[in-house]
Amino acid sequence: MSWAPTRPCARGAGGEGTAAGAARVRGRASRRTARRRPGVREDRDRCHHRRGRPRGSLTAADGTEYPVHGEVRLGRLPDNDISIDDTKVSREHAVITGSVSGFAVRDLQSSNGTYVGERRVSGQLPLSDGDELTLGRTTFRFRMVEE
Repeated sequence: MSWAPTRPCARGAGGEGTAAGAARVRGRASRRTARRRPGVREDRDRCHHRRGRPRGSLTAADGTEYPVHGEVRLGRLPDNDISIDDTKVSREHAVITGSVSGFAVRDLQSSNGTYVGERRVSGQLPLSDGDELTLGRTTFRFRMVEE
């Protein structure tokens, strides 16, 4: 699976996601960040502050695969990370958060609810590999991605 970020990196100038980019925001590159270190990738898909965080994917019924990392917002609005064309899905329906301990889904007070399997999400619910996530009439399969 090819991974492409859906949002620019929160750190760094213009979403570059590099330590040198973060230093340029302050107006100068420090000696420590200006040098390239051998064996260290500094592109957007391996941003320095995301190391050690798990990655996952959501697969829709039609086979479309969406990467899941950090915080991913799901809903009907086009500015969500994953925009869902379903009238039963709220504009801002749910958010999936990933941390070192794993992934969890949180319902954003949607009208029709968010379900993991048959269980309705109230508050925050952890996600496991293979879980079915249902928003409105749309179902996704959640998978952990090995690096």
